[in-house]
Amino acid sequence: MLEFWQCASPLWHSRQSHSRESIRLIHHAYDLGINLIDNANRYTGGVAEEIHGRAMKGRRTDFVVATKLVKRVGHRPNDEGLSRVHIMQEVENILRRLDTDYVDLLQAHDCGLGHAAGRNAACLLTT
Repeated sequence: MLEFWQCASPLWHSRQSHSRESIRLIHHAYDLGINLIDNANRYTGGVAEEIHGRAMKGRRTDFVVATKLVKRVGHRPNDEGLSRVHIMQEVENILRRLDTDYVDLLQAHDCGLGHAAGRNAACLLTT
């Protein structure tokens, strides 16, 4: 598995430079047999998912795509958490950024029981 949050870090030289390097890294990982890439809607404001999508262009079925949501991505009340509104809105945004029509694994990000989203998830698991 390639954990992608570091690949799109603004600490890399320039946006264009780190985009090329990130794509090169994904392709190299694939050549080594790594085809599961873990991402999140919040990593670098969605840029990580955009780079991830460009790296998979024409090769989508070769990859297993995992991404996460829950954390705040805006200022409105439904811009975080596990509400239906947030999940549906973010899934649309994720699919657009990845330039795909499906993800293989959608996860709740940092969803401990001390967090409201974690309590909601725990309720889902016990009902």
